[in-house]
Amino acid sequence: FANGAPIVYTRSVSDITYTTARVSALLKENQLESITQAGFCYSKSPIPTVEDDKVVHTATSGAFSSYLNDLEEGTTYYVRAYAMNVNGISYGREMCFTTDMHTYHEGHEYIDLGLSVKWATANLGESLPEKYGDYYAWGETKTKTDYSWSTYQYGDSKNLTKYNSVSTFGKVDKKNMLENIDDAANVVWGGDWRMPTSKELNELYKNCKWTREAQGYRVTSSINGKSIFLAMGGCMTGTTIFKPGEQAYYWTNNCVEDESTMAYVLYLNDQGYKYYTCPRYYGCFIRPVYPK
Repeated sequence: FANGAPIVYTRSVSDITYTTARVSALLKENQLESITQAGFCYSKSPIPTVEDDKVVHTATSGAFSSYLNDLEEGTTYYVRAYAMNVNGISYGREMCFTTDMHTYHEGHEYIDLGLSVKWATANLGESLPEKYGDYYAWGETKTKTDYSWSTYQYGDSKNLTKYNSVSTFGKVDKKNMLENIDDAANVVWGGDWRMPTSKELNELYKNCKWTREAQGYRVTSSINGKSIFLAMGGCMTGTTIFKPGEQAYYWTNNCVEDESTMAYVLYLNDQGYKYYTCPRYYGCFIRPVYPK
């Protein structure tokens, strides 16, 4: 600017929830030493200024970001980055976003991530995203205290009685997708809620940004910026919860066709996340979905 005011760029709005949003900005590098204040101003009306609500940030590098907190649910906001020096104040471009609303389907809360199905905000057996929820063996619709082949409803690794495509594993029925009567999400929640397919879980895997947080992963849609949270509560083998807080398995409703003793899961740990498989008798989490 000709008057010597700083140059600042509003870059993005992300991690939008019901009451918060993350805003990032960039200061022109050669002006950092002269900055006296920088941050974000926001309002329900266009063209917010520092006279409106603002978040002050101590900018020590060219890029900076802050969370806007205590926002109203389902409300549209306008935000701009700003920066000050002795010569004046300048603003970045205005950006607009809308906070999420609590939305329910047949009594259970969901988030629309812009994908082929809508995802529940919490695991089966819980109402809060950060809580673990219940553990289920694949194809079983009730919880139990011992998760092993000896207690598994559909036989064991050499004598499967349902959902099997390989004769060496037992009775062959060529089924590799759970029927509704064996889908815990459908049995417990009813309606058209169900467990995700491996294709739908893979869609979540590929179309979202995954950010490690204290208790799990924030999964933010690359399509619309909305997010769900997946807690890392380990899994159950035998009577033991294995590595809670360090990893987690989330079931799909598909078993592995050429290895029917295994079913597809989303696996999370401290190093990241991947599309994976695990034995059907494991006690794992279920994050229900329903079709649009």
